[in-house]
Amino acid sequence: MRHTQFTGGQLIELNETPSTNSLAMALLADHPPEGAVIWARDQSAGRGQKGNVWESSPGKNLTFSLIYYPRFLANREIFLLSKMASVALQELLQTKLPDEEVLIKWPNDLLVNKQKIAGILIENQFEGSRLKGTVIGIGLNVNQLVFSEKIRSTSTSMKLITGQEFEIRDLLWELLSRLEASYLRLRAGQKAALDRQYYDWLYGYQEMISLEVDGEVDQWMIVGVESSGRLAATQGEKIRYFDFKEMRFVFSD
Repeated sequence: MRHTQFTGGQLIELNETPSTNSLAMALLADHPPEGAVIWARDQSAGRGQKGNVWESSPGKNLTFSLIYYPRFLANREIFLLSKMASVALQELLQTKLPDEEVLIKWPNDLLVNKQKIAGILIENQFEGSRLKGTVIGIGLNVNQLVFSEKIRSTSTSMKLITGQEFEIRDLLWELLSRLEASYLRLRAGQKAALDRQYYDWLYGYQEMISLEVDGEVDQWMIVGVESSGRLAATQGEKIRYFDFKEMRFVFSD
């Protein structure tokens, strides 16, 4: 384990750990500096949203967790952190993949040409009913070329798209810089500006797309995402609000 300092805070650099998010959540008890980062070259038991597994080949991808203390947010506004991280990731990927369509997929994924390239896992620690600390975990597929059969058709990486090898440490520094800038804007109260950026790149926003709802696939239009995280979608005159895993995106070939 190596500790270094950078402008955002402390960097804990690991060759291997089961989960950077799990380690970061344990470290919250010691109140590390805001902006502290846990980065692992190999994450052997990475976690996704709602207990899903994050698959990553050792040394091929960017997997890290970032610690913040966003006590300026009300509990009902916590999903703004997901919006912030999504926008920073979208900006990074669009600069590296300028000819590709890079979109945010609610609630916590990034898509390139409708294939998953990155995921975000946010976990919060509360003191009573007040938000005490937040861990933002990010997994970005960088140089991985082969995925398991289960996710092969729905996943991609920066190298698969471009044929180029990327320096993972350089991507980490650039993404941390973008995350820090977005977080500072959020802390300064620029929530409307963040929302505008988020909706600019949200898959299905103000468009008819296929969703599976209650076992039926039909056409819906996404009209918003509440600060609490619920997705709002309309079908004709009907509007419905979805929590995580209450619907599924269906992509056509």
